[in-house]
Amino acid sequence: MAKEEPEFWKDVQALVGKGLVNRKHSRHLLLRIADPAKFKRWLAEDLTRGRLNRLATTDDVDGVVKRDPPTRGLYQIAFTPAGLIEMGAGCDVMKAFPEPFLAGMAPAPKDGAATTRRAGILGDVGANDQRNWRWGGATGAGVKGKDIHVLLMLFSRFEGAVDQWMGKALSPRSGLALACGGKDPKTACTAIYTRLERPDDESHAIEHFGFLDGVSQPMIKGLKRAETARLKRPESYRLHALAPGEFVLGQTNERNVVTPWPEHGGFGKNGSYLVVRELAQHVGVFNRLVRDLAHQMSGSNDQTALEDAAAKIMGRRRDGAPLTDQPRELGALSSFGFAERDSGGLRCPIGSHVRRANPRDSREDDPEIALRLSKRHRIIRRGRIYGKTAANEAFDAEDCDDQGLLFICVNADIAQQFEFIQQTWLNNPTFAGLDGEVDPVVSGVEPGEAPYTAPDRPISAKVARSEPLVTVKGGAYFFLPGLKALKWLADQPTASAAS
Repeated sequence: MAKEEPEFWKDVQALVGKGLVNRKHSRHLLLRIADPAKFKRWLAEDLTRGRLNRLATTDDVDGVVKRDPPTRGLYQIAFTPAGLIEMGAGCDVMKAFPEPFLAGMAPAPKDGAATTRRAGILGDVGANDQRNWRWGGATGAGVKGKDIHVLLMLFSRFEGAVDQWMGKALSPRSGLALACGGKDPKTACTAIYTRLERPDDESHAIEHFGFLDGVSQPMIKGLKRAETARLKRPESYRLHALAPGEFVLGQTNERNVVTPWPEHGGFGKNGSYLVVRELAQHVGVFNRLVRDLAHQMSGSNDQTALEDAAAKIMGRRRDGAPLTDQPRELGALSSFGFAERDSGGLRCPIGSHVRRANPRDSREDDPEIALRLSKRHRIIRRGRIYGKTAANEAFDAEDCDDQGLLFICVNADIAQQFEFIQQTWLNNPTFAGLDGEVDPVVSGVEPGEAPYTAPDRPISAKVARSEPLVTVKGGAYFFLPGLKALKWLADQPTASAAS
């Protein structure tokens, strides 16, 4: 932390400021509040234990405070609108939340419509239609979003420890239960067994396609990572350091205004919004696309050609190295803009996943204006993989059932951050002058074929993507309260007691 640490970080859950990468084993439980009174007691008991409680704040994990013992598990907790109501948040609190959170990620279509406006914004059509989801949708055969109240995230350095923690969280004493999908956490779709896979000597995790994940993360001004970059990597700081209000409600954001919060006696201040999406990754489909593009680019499918093609699709090499002329140095993996080094996208294709997800300084004629605007739409990713890891060194692995990424992101404005990225950057067929192309990795494919172009001279390589590389299996929006707000919720009378 900076020496003069703002007091509010002691109220912000740790997931905002830190990825908890030193606790690689995790469980993400989608729960209903079966007994509100029991759950309130369970939560209150933990929150009043001071240093011994297991709910970590950003101050706990980013500062000099060391959790003792270091192997103990930690948890984070977030609520859907239905969960907040179960906890006693009344109309005066709920009406202050923004429309995207209240409506949910997958509202039910109205008036006989086949889909919804939000599905169009997010690209949840075709293979990603909510009717195919396992959880979170309003229609279909999965666990309905209205039945999910709580997202409980458990983290530990040891798998046995996190499983023991999960058993306590699902005990009758907690007042919590899995949100349908079966009672056995080993088979229920509402108990997602997640983890971080990290190569040796890397601080970043690796996902199922074989790439380092979370390389280009925002850094929050005032926290340790940002302060270190400000002193040692000024270019990275310039590109990625953001005001706390981009992620923490009630704090100053990049527009130099205080981010609105659902104010009720200070209830919503220092909270954040979580976007959670279960994304199945189709490794075999990805590999076929890599081979097709390699053949178009060089006429070869040797390992070098395959690596080059995969990098052109993703926008980075598998070890995180950028496709600009920046060297592969851990501290410099994100210390580059596109405007100066690669404005035309010859090195890093304009339509590649990395460039679409964060255009940096390349979307306006003035790079500084472009960078300033893009900073208003950044998200912090806290996702983890689930399922069996495939050996895919030679891009020859096939699809594996139940394998993917639990995408989680932190933002303070769902509409202007997550939803903006999905609609304006990832799913936009005319992004930066492209014609009919969408993000090659995460966009669903409508009937027909979605093209992807890797620019080159004299002739660009172009392939048709007829199957999605990733499909959505579930999703929801959650509110991640600050510590004071959690204590307020635990202190509210239950609906039966208040009546």
